[in-house]
Amino acid sequence: FYFNGYWASAKKIKWNILAILIIGTLMSLLSTGASVFFVYAGAFCCILGSPKKAFLGLLFIVSWIGILSWLMNYGTFFYLPALVFTLLIGGINIYQHDISLKRKELLLSQQEVKHLARTSERERIARDLHDLIGHTFSVITLKAELANKLIDKDVDRAKSEIAALEKISRDALSQVREVV
Repeated sequence: FYFNGYWASAKKIKWNILAILIIGTLMSLLSTGASVFFVYAGAFCCILGSPKKAFLGLLFIVSWIGILSWLMNYGTFFYLPALVFTLLIGGINIYQHDISLKRKELLLSQQEVKHLARTSERERIARDLHDLIGHTFSVITLKAELANKLIDKDVDRAKSEIAALEKISRDALSQVREVV
């Protein structure tokens, strides 16, 4: 039951804890050293779910120890170590388990923030490229249309428009390289 407890879910661990308590109770009839079983049961309370449920489980085990000690008239050599170590180990495990869960949540949220930051940066770059290229292509299109209309009427002006087109496209290409 102890080793199975490491793989048991929050719904099933209560049966492991109960089995360990029963074994501890039966073994306490033979030896006061059997109080260690209650410590093992208390160690698994952290898996019960929330810290509230875990502390309620720990309270149940401590009550079980108290009632058993009273009913069987066990001395302090039985119940004092059982109570102290069950509370100590159980409390520490509950705290560590809660810290572990919070650490996992923090790592997940950090990964999500990194993902959102990457997505935001990609969208910003896409907007920048769109704004840069969209404006530049509009100017190139207008200049090309103007050069096309001027080619028959004013060849020199058409040549200057084509030269401006070349300059604009080179500037746009360097701007795109700079943005990328």
